[in-house]
Amino acid sequence: DQDNALIYSPADGQPDPDAWFEDFGARMNRILNTAGIPFCDGGIMARNRQWRGTPDGWQARVNHWISRADPEDILNADIFFDFFPAHGDISLGLALFDAAYAAAQGNVGFAKALAAGLEQVSAPLTLFGRLRLKDGGIDLKLHGLFPIVAFARAAAIRHGIAARSTEERLRRLGEAGHVPTGEIAMIDSTHALIISLLLEQQRRDI
Repeated sequence: DQDNALIYSPADGQPDPDAWFEDFGARMNRILNTAGIPFCDGGIMARNRQWRGTPDGWQARVNHWISRADPEDILNADIFFDFFPAHGDISLGLALFDAAYAAAQGNVGFAKALAAGLEQVSAPLTLFGRLRLKDGGIDLKLHGLFPIVAFARAAAIRHGIAARSTEERLRRLGEAGHVPTGEIAMIDSTHALIISLLLEQQRRDI
């Protein structure tokens, strides 16, 4: 589904043009939905007030997420810390991205909250170390991809590594000495294998 947001900077002395961007966001979301990218069930779309604003408004929102860290805030943060500016004045998005990582860096409680979801995912193994299958298969996204992606995101935010992709986060965590390079190599190769298996299954399904 679609996850999108807007950041805008009003001209000096001008009122906040949020009403215009609300209409713009609603139209964009409708176009994407018509094109086959459905509306987000969680409401993470620019037509909703929570997902658009000025640089100061966005920074206050991020600070709120970091300080509270309740389940809804963590879900928002998971999506937000992976964003990439796509159109317009790209510098607004890039500056917000760097500022968000700077605000979260060193916040151990926030990093733990981001990683808390990993505790809810049980290992898909039997008592004898064999794969526990469901209907003859295994959910690789839940049991394989999610733990790696969530770990890389939480660790990168904890150490102020402003990167978006899991591969870059892992590489920079290893280069900075936060995780042993041998473990990084193992995690990275496992991540690549899971991605290839998922893509192959999707190809077969098509």
